[in-house]
Amino acid sequence: MFPALKHDIGGVVLVTLAFGLTTILTMLTIIAVSSWGVSFLRLGRLERYVHALAGAMIFISGMSVLLLGL
Repeated sequence: MFPALKHDIGGVVLVTLAFGLTTILTMLTIIAVSSWGVSFLRLGRLERYVHALAGAMIFISGMSVLLLGL
């Protein structure tokens, strides 16, 4: 980005905004579709542990990043 900054600040701002908005919209879309899909699952007894399962997934994701260098 530094070489681009020397030539045109407007281009850098435009690319940054486009990348940021695309990333946020993609994340929101994936979350909305996933939430909609999960609403069809009958979890039964697992509903009691849904928060612990979510915490475990966050922990596993963090450990993957730490150990695998992602």
